[in-house]
Amino acid sequence: MERISKKIIASNQDASSKIEEALSQITPEFELLKQKVEQNEQLQKLAQQITDETTKLHTAQKREEEEKKLVAELERKKAEIIQSHEKYYNAYSDYCAVVNNIGISQQTDLSFSATTEWKKKQFTDLIYDAFDNRYFTAFNTKYNHRIPNAEEKDYDSNLLEDIWCGLSNKSQYGELPLKSGYTLRTILQRLFDDWYNIHYTVTSENDTISDMSPGKKALALLELLISLKDSQCPILIDQPEDDLDNRSIHNELVRFIKSKKCQRQIIVVTHNANVVLGADAEQVIIANQNGKDTPNSGGLRFAYRSGAIEDNSYEESPSNSEQIGVLDKNGIQTQICDILEGGKPALELRRNKYTSNHQTNL
Repeated sequence: MERISKKIIASNQDASSKIEEALSQITPEFELLKQKVEQNEQLQKLAQQITDETTKLHTAQKREEEEKKLVAELERKKAEIIQSHEKYYNAYSDYCAVVNNIGISQQTDLSFSATTEWKKKQFTDLIYDAFDNRYFTAFNTKYNHRIPNAEEKDYDSNLLEDIWCGLSNKSQYGELPLKSGYTLRTILQRLFDDWYNIHYTVTSENDTISDMSPGKKALALLELLISLKDSQCPILIDQPEDDLDNRSIHNELVRFIKSKKCQRQIIVVTHNANVVLGADAEQVIIANQNGKDTPNSGGLRFAYRSGAIEDNSYEESPSNSEQIGVLDKNGIQTQICDILEGGKPALELRRNKYTSNHQTNL
């Protein structure tokens, strides 16, 4: 048994030696292969990292290109917004040119013109209201402006762009901080609003309407209203004789109404006989409010009677009827004389006085 055991041990040792010898021959190759495998895994990882980084780089480059496009678009929009004041001004100027070229009518002595005006007060009020006033001096020094006391000649693209820069460059010298209640969006909307108006000037006989007397101003405005081009609808004028002396009424107002009534219907409310008679009113409407001495037929609060100046017929009171109204007692002609001239006695008295004075002067 011992002999067999030793034989087995010897055999095992021999086999072990052979295995060790074989392993010693395989190990270098294994190590080499193992190293290559490990290097391959590293290469794969490196390759994956390179792929990932390349993807990130392409994404970053794409975003950078998009950002450049957005910045360029923003700059274009900003320039367009800043130039908006010129578009407003040009639109107003074109309109004024049309008004000044066309005028009102070739049949009037009025001169009608229009000019573009900058809303200085409203713009100044916005600057005071929106911005922290303590920073105005630094802003004016840096950008060479004079807000909030800018004049129309100062209102240009440079001023608007510099205000925009002052809004954007926070915590820098020359900034323009906003007061509470304003955001960048709201102030930009207000800042680039329409800051222009149309100023109209009406001139008659070398006098602008602001320099005219009340009477001449009334005549000029009346002529302006009636002479407006393409206006053929009826027009209602309430007491045009106000602020006018009777000579102006007869020489100017009446002459003007007579020349224009063939072009459009003119309805005049008046207490002046010169307007009614001098302008040859084609239809006279007399109104009366019911009173103790001036009753209306049937006790109506208001009564009306109409007719031509030549009409002097009147209503005869039928027997057993209600009291006839004051407007029905006399014809239109007599009513005009009573209401506008004070009646025949008053008219005769004035005529006699004028005649007497005229003869005395002779």
